[in-house]
Amino acid sequence: QSSLLTLLNNRVYVSPLDVNGNSSRIPIDEFTFIAATTDDDKVLETIKNRCLRLKFQLVDYTPEELKRIYKNKVAAKGLTISDNAVEACVPRSRGAIRYVNAIVEGLNTALYNDEGERISTHIDLQTALNYFKEKGIDAIGLEKKDHEILRVIGEDTSGVISMDVLSARVGLDPRKYQSEYERYLIKIGFVTVTGRGRSLTEKAIQYLNENKSEE
Repeated sequence: QSSLLTLLNNRVYVSPLDVNGNSSRIPIDEFTFIAATTDDDKVLETIKNRCLRLKFQLVDYTPEELKRIYKNKVAAKGLTISDNAVEACVPRSRGAIRYVNAIVEGLNTALYNDEGERISTHIDLQTALNYFKEKGIDAIGLEKKDHEILRVIGEDTSGVISMDVLSARVGLDPRKYQSEYERYLIKIGFVTVTGRGRSLTEKAIQYLNENKSEE
């Protein structure tokens, strides 16, 4: 980033030191600098201040869009899928394509036997439900780690827990906790965030109580 800053300021690229402790200064003609990141906190403020910044916000796919995506991805593998199996997959996708991809790959694998032979090219509802049960994915897309997070928050005597303490108790890096788990839990209305920390909503408490027997 320091080399990039010099480049932006002076249109001169300064290479890293070589084995002899020397570096090269390479003049650069006028240029347009374009970059993208999902975490601009890692970019130096001095660089960001020299750039025009455009911020984009991802919007979740609708259920109807996810149904079409599932069918397209399944068809691309030479498979078919029943409508009720698609209906079971959609709410478990968290509105994100990477979960769709993982589920389709998992369902494809489920169509092979232990000897590695394909036993079917059709994904029916029972195949999908068996896969989700094996992977510990519940009807709204919560996985075992999500349930662990909710339990840890709920078991805290104060009812509120800081992100650092919560992350440590569930064995996650705080950034990974936020990006992969907390955002979804907030989106579905299960976790609230205040200056004091994280707490469960009534909706989450009710859901956990209703699903205790399944855990």
